[in-house]
Amino acid sequence: MSIPYFKSLVKKKEFIYFLGFLWADGYISKSTNSIEINIVKNDFDIIAPVISRHIEWNIFHKQRKNHGNPYGKPQIKAQKSLPELKSFLIEHNYGNKSGGSPSNILFIIPSELQHYWWRGYFDGDGSLAISKNGCKNLSFWSVINQDWSELSSLMTSLGIYFSIYSYQRSCGKSSSLTTTNKNNIIKFGKYIYPNFQYTFGLKRKFDKFLQL
Repeated sequence: MSIPYFKSLVKKKEFIYFLGFLWADGYISKSTNSIEINIVKNDFDIIAPVISRHIEWNIFHKQRKNHGNPYGKPQIKAQKSLPELKSFLIEHNYGNKSGGSPSNILFIIPSELQHYWWRGYFDGDGSLAISKNGCKNLSFWSVINQDWSELSSLMTSLGIYFSIYSYQRSCGKSSSLTTTNKNNIIKFGKYIYPNFQYTFGLKRKFDKFLQL
């Protein structure tokens, strides 16, 4: 595998989805050639065929513990050491993705396929909540200094009204881009799932859109 090989994959929908998910939930080592994804096992089982289409991951099972007692859902760490892939990702700003802009990677993805990148990003860092009292909330979460310009531009192009919030919590500072209007949420769902057809990704998130 070479850097040109990975550049050729930006026309493959599964690889584009992987790049979006990696932007949300991936880790690029600064000292080694390691790329990692940490994810709940149940979710990994769903998307494994997609993100493994072009990369053969090393899989490690994890379980969080508190004072020796397991808690939370079983986790998976998918890890691979690929210097060419790391170079490709660093070239497109994945080394600075925490707070950074995905403009470099989106620039080389054909516009008609970019919704797969946003679907992967939503599966990693997005949420759709529908409460019992009917309140609806679609949000993307990130660090306090996140560059939201690309997502803001997408939302605006789709005719979606949104707000950006900053939070101070006990675990640290964060920010979110949020829309609470049902019609706005449906517009975004129709974008990442053209014709509202499920093909791949986290099915539980697609089903949330169907509830609307």
